[in-house]
Amino acid sequence: MSTKSSSRHILIFEPRVDGHHLMWVQYVAEDLLNDGYKVSLILDTSDGEAERRLAEKSATLLNKAPVLPAFTLDKSWVGGTLFGTLLHYLEKTRAEDIFVTNLDEFASSLFRYAVLGWRPPEKLRGCLSGIYHRPRPLDLSQGGLNNKVKRKGLSFLCEESWLKTVFLVDEVTLEQIPSGMFPNAYFTWIPDPCTPRTLYSKDQARARLNIPDNRIVFLNYGVGARRKGLYLAIKALKDLPENKFFLLTAGDLNKDRSVLPGLNDLYEKGSAKTMNYYVSPEEEALCFSAADMVLLPYISHFGSANVLSQAAASKRPVIASDYHLLGARVRKYNLGLTFENKSAPSLKEELERVLTWDASTFERFIPALETYAKKFSRESFREHLLRSFPG
Repeated sequence: MSTKSSSRHILIFEPRVDGHHLMWVQYVAEDLLNDGYKVSLILDTSDGEAERRLAEKSATLLNKAPVLPAFTLDKSWVGGTLFGTLLHYLEKTRAEDIFVTNLDEFASSLFRYAVLGWRPPEKLRGCLSGIYHRPRPLDLSQGGLNNKVKRKGLSFLCEESWLKTVFLVDEVTLEQIPSGMFPNAYFTWIPDPCTPRTLYSKDQARARLNIPDNRIVFLNYGVGARRKGLYLAIKALKDLPENKFFLLTAGDLNKDRSVLPGLNDLYEKGSAKTMNYYVSPEEEALCFSAADMVLLPYISHFGSANVLSQAAASKRPVIASDYHLLGARVRKYNLGLTFENKSAPSLKEELERVLTWDASTFERFIPALETYAKKFSRESFREHLLRSFPG
């Protein structure tokens, strides 16, 4: 245990449960605890789902890190407001730092209000650190009045030392930040990590999931939302030969139920299976093991995508939109194919190409996927976190 950290208390804040949000809580908490810090978690405890999912991911985490409710029984913030809640627990626990695993939760509104002169409670100054997943205001190529206003507000907050350490999962944007534009805050990169997992054989995974063993299987994984582009994949697949492909969809799709009729049509043709719920870690491993290729048809997606890391960890190439960082990474690291952003015909063209591949064509991507998985590994995440936080 590190003697410099043994008495330091850090609050981790994450009020959301969906998608990958709790993965970041788990990793940050585990790494800080293992380095000797005291950690408490501010979570949505209203239905017990956050605790259940964390316990499923880590058998011991909740025994080491107390959980503090972000909301009251009537779903109001415990401290009246988001920042009031952070202040409430900072004072109650006498913690020294607050780590926000998703700064995007309040970044946009905070930056806009900062331009108007509003500031968080004074005691939070210099205590706030976290991960900024979609940092559009930091990218000067992102024009428009809204981004310009948020960029100015962020500059005010940095100059006044409100933010401490800001981790970006977007290395391209980090490299382009002009020197001196955001003073008194430390911006640094952290990998969008690959989750370590044990893979099943493809035959075993397909048998357990009851999907065909003689098709090319495309996996669409994650929470459903219009911006994730599953509707594009359905549109591109619907006219392809039904006996050659199979679409496996896993994750809660209820945020964009418009895709369900199309998925049902593919199901009726024997070409799809839909797991429309939050899948367990074992089911996740089975899905990636069963797949030949992972689909990332995201619409104008800014920033990183953790599913890309999961695909790399599973040694599965991807078909991804060519937009921004996602497309750039697939091309730079040779992780699969890209198609024109928002274009179903372009995606269909790539899918048709894949249907002509044999096993050796898929396998040629494995060395590049392994290299990427190593660079974005769980160990690399830990190293980058502890190198720069809490300082």
